Amino acid sequence: MNSASRLRSLAVPDGDGYGLARVVVAVRVAVVLSIVVLVATGPGWMRHHLGATAAVLGAALAYAAVLMARPQFEVRRTRYSWLVAAVDASMTLALIALTGGAASPVVVVLVMAVIASAARLRFIEGLAHAALVGAGYVLVVLVSHSDPDAVLDPPVQGLWWALYLVFIAVLTGGLAVLLEREHRSRVHALVEAEAEHAAAEEERDLRARLLRSYENQQ
Repeated sequence: MNSASRLRSLAVPDGDGYGLARVVVAVRVAVVLSIVVLVATGPGWMRHHLGATAAVLGAALAYAAVLMARPQFEVRRTRYSWLVAAVDASMTLALIALTGGAASPVVVVLVMAVIASAARLRFIEGLAHAALVGAGYVLVVLVSHSDPDAVLDPPVQGLWWALYLVFIAVLTGGLAVLLEREHRSRVHALVEAEAEHAAAEEERDLRARLLRSYENQQ
């Protein structure tokens, strides 16, 4: 196998190479399901737009299913990075607007979306994305109707934030490990290519010496 083939084989993980990416997608599914439970059991003001909320949640589950089938979309710095970041932010902002605006506990999901996008995009792109998401959230708060007295019960609020702290830890840690694995793969590929180049040079030198020895014998 030449160096180009070896680099191509290292660039595309095989087998369980995307197992950790599927864990990240599983967190997405858990997030959507937790919102479903909260909307169903939470205060009535979270169900003012129940039909639209159900539609967005259904679309979010379908979107998570696509990512589970194509986990390579989660890998950082691909042509899909901005698309995934935009879909994440758009669905989250829509759910915030539909479930109470500024009072919506879904706001924490926006933090998760920004963290994931910052790990997936380049640094400047991540900053630009965060600025756009922040502007979108301000717009949602301004145009959404929210009851200033509508708050969750303290136990529910505490459990909600504790649950999302776990989600944030899993999501951020998973993406960080994916980044580390990508870096190790690139370093390994460069080392392999350099070793193959050195072996080829040594083989050509050996052949040249053998040819000269044969010519001298003749």
